[in-house]
Amino acid sequence: MTDQKNRQLDIAKLKNLPVMPEENQRILMAINDEDIDLDDLSEILKSSPILMARLIGLANSAYFGYAGQVTDLRVAVVNVLGLKLVKSLSLSILIGLSFSGSRCKSFDSQRFWLDALLTAVCAQALVKAAKLKDIDANTAYTAGMVLHIGMLAVVFLYPDEVADIFALAQKEELDIDQLILEKGMDQYLLGGYLLERWKLPSLYSDVVEEYRVSEVDYANASLHSLLKVASLLRRVVRDNQEQLSEDEQKVLKLLAMKEKQFFTIKAKLAEKMDDLNALVQTMAGGK
Repeated sequence: MTDQKNRQLDIAKLKNLPVMPEENQRILMAINDEDIDLDDLSEILKSSPILMARLIGLANSAYFGYAGQVTDLRVAVVNVLGLKLVKSLSLSILIGLSFSGSRCKSFDSQRFWLDALLTAVCAQALVKAAKLKDIDANTAYTAGMVLHIGMLAVVFLYPDEVADIFALAQKEELDIDQLILEKGMDQYLLGGYLLERWKLPSLYSDVVEEYRVSEVDYANASLHSLLKVASLLRRVVRDNQEQLSEDEQKVLKLLAMKEKQFFTIKAKLAEKMDDLNALVQTMAGGK
């Protein structure tokens, strides 16, 4: 049996994760309930003081630009964040609480959540800019937020090995994801499993698990292409790139978007990086 197949079998280890607290299970069920209304969701979210505090903190962040101070969860949900965004943010916070990056000394949880949030924001911005009628902007946001969630599982399962990989990647300026894959660890396979385990809609687990595939032929193929371009945009914004390589130009063609429009979006998002960094601090419970 190959090393990679052995690694894939380690998905079974995830079944031994600590049981999620009962109130968090109830919150997760509410997040996955498509018919729940704002008032009912607000009441359920109050069962977790940590989640409630972070959502109120997010509502007060400069990124959302709400006039006045938010002190009540219902105001945060109804007036600032909205039902779909609250679900996405709550899911991310619950996942973050379930996985501790402290097992891996080289894992930068702030960087991870910044990349996740930036991918989500990029996906949403691309949907609006390209006027993609077959993809809901909020669905794109959630898909972008959970796209790399399998990295948390990789860090949980292989903390020492991943620490060595992170150190090597930083020293040699190598791609972390490629190094992890070469060791037989597939973050997207693990991510897809996690999303299935958490009973999220199948479109999220499908698009995450199939992310490495160059061409897909299923109902969410357009979302798959969008996430490829969103990940590219995230890197361009984060690293302040001024031009695209030939390979990156091929990725951009997945959306049939002009490079000029792509960099216009990049410039607008770059202006929000300070606010996004502050947002991540609140999501992760930082100061």
